[in-house]
Amino acid sequence: MKRLGTLAIVSLAFVALFGSTALAATPATSFVARANHAEQGGSLQINARVLHGDRSSAFGASAVVHFASGDVAVTMTRNGRSLTARGRVAVAADAALGPVAVDVTITYGATTQVVTTQGMIELPDSGD
Repeated sequence: MKRLGTLAIVSLAFVALFGSTALAATPATSFVARANHAEQGGSLQINARVLHGDRSSAFGASAVVHFASGDVAVTMTRNGRSLTARGRVAVAADAALGPVAVDVTITYGATTQVVTTQGMIELPDSGD
């Protein structure tokens, strides 16, 4: 009888310890976009990413950069089979300084999500 009680307690402890991790829900899929700081005359890099997604799903991304001189569309390239993509757009040498809005459209499976982010246009480094 004593062994049966010990076995029951050990079994319950095992289920309590490992059972909760097996039942844990996977995080929801989310969409992230970022743009970097770029110098006048340089290029602005844009990144898009799907977090907690299935790599076998269809994935693609594009962006529109809203410069003061006008909008520029960017086709982004997927990085292998990962759910990340990146693109670059040239920044004019006389581009307005300061923040620039970027609308990134991420297509994942049957979902299309627009994520708004911003980059920053800065003065060129003087090289000193």
